[in-house]
Amino acid sequence: MVAGLPGTGIGGIFYILLAFTMPFVELYHLARGKSSAKRWRMILMQVCNAAGIMGGVYLTGWLLACGLNFYRAMAISNGGAGATFQPTANIIPAASAYAAVATLCGLILMTYVLRFVLPNDKGQPATGGTVHPLPRTGRAVLPTATGRAVIP
Repeated sequence: MVAGLPGTGIGGIFYILLAFTMPFVELYHLARGKSSAKRWRMILMQVCNAAGIMGGVYLTGWLLACGLNFYRAMAISNGGAGATFQPTANIIPAASAYAAVATLCGLILMTYVLRFVLPNDKGQPATGGTVHPLPRTGRAVLPTATGRAVIP
């Protein structure tokens, strides 16, 4: 198994996308009068965390590119390579992020496709947005061994 850059997997990209959409959702709540300073502090913390992840990924790629450029320069100066020296662009974090975004988009698309292809409990293809609300009796809903909810 090969370890990658933290924050560039589909989970990290999904978190970053959600963190950067939080202020827009909160602006909607603000327009409806449902916002608070506590919620804005939490959103600021999440956005700063996501920005720190993105900065760390960029810095890691930059340091890797610097190391590769140094190694190439040393190889050329020692007569190892006859080619001219060309600095390496910082494509390492971008390439891994693009791959993770493409994987995440493919995964989300596949779940939507499978949602309409695979049958539901009644043998019919699932329709979008089907919601099965819980009863409003005030009683607890307990899971059973079959995975179905039972109201005692």
